[in-house]
Amino acid sequence: MQNIKQSFKTVILLTLISSVFLISGYFLGGQSGLFISLIISLAFNFGSYFFSHKVILSMHRAKELNKSHKLYVLVNNISQNAQIPTPKVYLYENTELNAFATGRDPKNGVVALSTGLVNRLDQEELKGVIAHELAHIKNRDVLIATISATIATAISYLGNFIFFSPNQNDEEGGTNPIYTIFLIFVAPIIASLIQFSISRSREYIADSTGAKIAQSPNGLISALEKISQSYSSKANNTNNNINKSMSHMYIFNPFNNSNLTKIFSTHPPVEERIKKLKKYY
Repeated sequence: MQNIKQSFKTVILLTLISSVFLISGYFLGGQSGLFISLIISLAFNFGSYFFSHKVILSMHRAKELNKSHKLYVLVNNISQNAQIPTPKVYLYENTELNAFATGRDPKNGVVALSTGLVNRLDQEELKGVIAHELAHIKNRDVLIATISATIATAISYLGNFIFFSPNQNDEEGGTNPIYTIFLIFVAPIIASLIQFSISRSREYIADSTGAKIAQSPNGLISALEKISQSYSSKANNTNNNINKSMSHMYIFNPFNNSNLTKIFSTHPPVEERIKKLKKYY
């Protein structure tokens, strides 16, 4: 029931962000700018959809584990519970407690774990984290994220197009100043907020699906508590070697440190995630 509600919310949010895009195109008043911006954003996100996992793994200097490695065996066992093909498993050197999943569909899934996470979580907690990441793959969250990113990027291009348009200040052919303000400032902010809301909604679904895959929410609850505490501590508050642009992919966003940034956060508060997880069982 929780997953149905969150899935419905995702559909509503995708509809909203699409509506913002259409309204922006209408305000622009021409087909050319709309078409060009959409093509550019589609091309950019097409490349991201098919090749970003290679870039991300390279940035983390992640190393693929062979099938005899104990972590691969663990992922393989949990993948059977999830009823998806076993993804490739990578390990990357980092003291931070984090993990991420990528891959455009279940047949091309990838799960990457930090050495800090593997060294500090027990078996049950690791199982909970892996199940959460497999849930992202099973639910095709990379596809949903790409769709929302495509539309959000297109809206930003529309704003740039009108800002740099040679007719911008032309009284005869210029755009209504209210429309201009909407395109340059308001629409991109609204699109970003909706995009972040979609991401937060998918995190709740991944938590719920992951708990079912692991057959218990306890491992993930304990892992989230331990991960959150590790980032709250002064000793581990450096976020070493973490690219901020990649934070939306991790199981925990290490940059949610202030109330101001929470509204632009890609992840819901850990307290809320744990609260919802405890309701599942």
